[in-house]
Amino acid sequence: RQPDGRGNEWPCDPMEPIERLTFDIQECIQQGNFDELLKKSQQLEKMTLGLSFTEEKAQNSLFQMLALLLKGDLDNARFLWKRLPAAAKSKPHIARAWAVGKSLWKRDFPSFYTACNYTWPAAPRVLVEALIAKTRQDQFELVGRAYSKVSIADVMARVGLSSEQVQEAAQRFGWAFDSERGFLAPAPIPKEDENQGPHSHFEYLARMTNIVVGIDS
Repeated sequence: RQPDGRGNEWPCDPMEPIERLTFDIQECIQQGNFDELLKKSQQLEKMTLGLSFTEEKAQNSLFQMLALLLKGDLDNARFLWKRLPAAAKSKPHIARAWAVGKSLWKRDFPSFYTACNYTWPAAPRVLVEALIAKTRQDQFELVGRAYSKVSIADVMARVGLSSEQVQEAAQRFGWAFDSERGFLAPAPIPKEDENQGPHSHFEYLARMTNIVVGIDS
C-alpha cells in the first residue's frame, strides 16, 4: 500500500511495471502461452522506448522476434529487425533468430533448420523447439493437401528429418511409400481422434526437435 497524500492508503503492485512485465514474459514461456508472450513483449518494448540499451532489452527483442515467427507474422518480424539498434543486431542470439526468420521469409527450409541448429539459452530454446515442431506440422499438412505424389527427398528438405523419420511419419499418416522409386503418395492428414487429444499425430515431431537444437550448458 502507498499513501495518497491525504492519509489514505491504496493497494499497489510491489513490483515495478517493467519488472512485472519481465516476470510475466518468463511465465508465458514456461506455460507455453506464446500469444500472450507476444503481447507482453510488445508492451515492454513500448514501455522501454527511449531508455538506454540493456541486456534486458536485448532479451525482450529476442523473445519478441521468436514469438512473431511462431505466429507466422514474418512482416512484423522483419520490421522488428529493421528498427533494432546496431547494439541489438550485434547480439549473437538475436542475429541467429533473424537468420531463422529470414529463411522462413524465403521459404528456404533447409536453411531454416540449419539456423535453428544453435546453442540457444534455455528460454529461447523453448520457443525455437515450438517453432520447429510447428513448421514441420505445417509442411506435413501442406504436402498432404497439395500433392498426390512427391519425392521423399522433397519432404525431407521441407521438414528437416531423415528418410527413416519421414517414412515413420508417412506411415502414421497412412501415406503409401514406393521404396523403389523413393516417392510418397500423400493424402490429407485425418482430423484428430478426440480421445487421443489435440495434435496427437504431431506429438512425436516435438520430441524430434532435440536433433537440431542445442542448449547452453
